[in-house]
Amino acid sequence: MRHENRGRKRRELNKPHLVRRYLLLVVGLWIMAFGVAFSIKAGLGTSPISSLPYVVSLISPLTVGTATIAMHCVLILLQIILLRRNFHPIQLLQLPVAIAFGYLTDFAIWAIGWISVDAY
Repeated sequence: MRHENRGRKRRELNKPHLVRRYLLLVVGLWIMAFGVAFSIKAGLGTSPISSLPYVVSLISPLTVGTATIAMHCVLILLQIILLRRNFHPIQLLQLPVAIAFGYLTDFAIWAIGWISVDAY
């Protein structure tokens, strides 16, 4: 009986907060994407996780966002290989988040393209 109540209570708590959680996820992705774009635009470098896609974008025709998506797909594939049976299908939800972050990064770089950084 206690176990049933706990499961029901968890479902009841998650339903009203689900929209808020997804909204916070999207806002967080926007903030991160614009943070990457501003640091690239200012010439300050990038975070460690964005450095590889940035360098790939400098030496290939890929954009930072596309390279980010590709890198995250490789990391998810490595996670599947390493975890094997411990990898749960729900973890594949990382993929749409990675794709959204990549597109948002490209959008953010485009959106701040008009800003000129001559000196600071």
